[in-house]
Amino acid sequence: MMSMLFSITGSFWLYVLLRCKQHVQKIHYMMAVLIFLHAISLALYSVNYHFMKRLGMNSPLWITMFYIMRFLNQMLFFVVLVLLGAGWNITKPVLIMREKVVLITVVILQISANVTKIISHENQQYIMNFLSLERTDISFNLLTFGCTLFPIIWSIKRCWVVCICDNTVYNFERLKMFRHFFVMVALHIYSNYILVDILQMAVPFQYAWLGKMFKEAVTYVLFVFTAYKFRPNFNVKNRNENDTTCIYYIDRDSKS
Repeated sequence: MMSMLFSITGSFWLYVLLRCKQHVQKIHYMMAVLIFLHAISLALYSVNYHFMKRLGMNSPLWITMFYIMRFLNQMLFFVVLVLLGAGWNITKPVLIMREKVVLITVVILQISANVTKIISHENQQYIMNFLSLERTDISFNLLTFGCTLFPIIWSIKRCWVVCICDNTVYNFERLKMFRHFFVMVALHIYSNYILVDILQMAVPFQYAWLGKMFKEAVTYVLFVFTAYKFRPNFNVKNRNENDTTCIYYIDRDSKS
């Protein structure tokens, strides 16, 4: 069901992009790819779960495809978060050095998290190792989320300075956009790693699927909110000349 919902949403997002071709940036297409990757990942998870119920074990073909798709999905998810938080293709065309460092760190952490997750899933019979690896995987993901918050904070600071330089409605709207994005990512982290655990502990075992469904619902809300806030009309082409000068001056200062 969630896979279908993500697919329909992705199709609608593509429709929006096709209608606003002159304002669409690369990041918008990356967001579209992310939605479809997430939908395919959920579909493969469902197919493998079906085989597991029938055969009592994972299907080697479907579980391998699921691991590959989940790796691509999670990697692109965090890369998009970093790029949006940094304002790439939204408020500026390039990343500064510290943002590139964050991006590389996020990629390394996600590779480590996915390798850990695969090892833990393939060794569930060894309970102590499984629990230890699960905690390691959660730690990698929390560190990744922590890294993604830094570019958003820097963008908020940069937009605040731009608002002082050029006190226009558009600049304040952009500042609000990054502030709301920061709050939404923080709520996503809290919901995924605290509320989901509380829900899974509170419900009986036969309703454990509610935790997974709640997690996907939170992810869906984040996707829709992000797509709305960073829709094509909020992009670099809408900046006036004074705003462009001010923001590039700040970026040069950030490099030094």
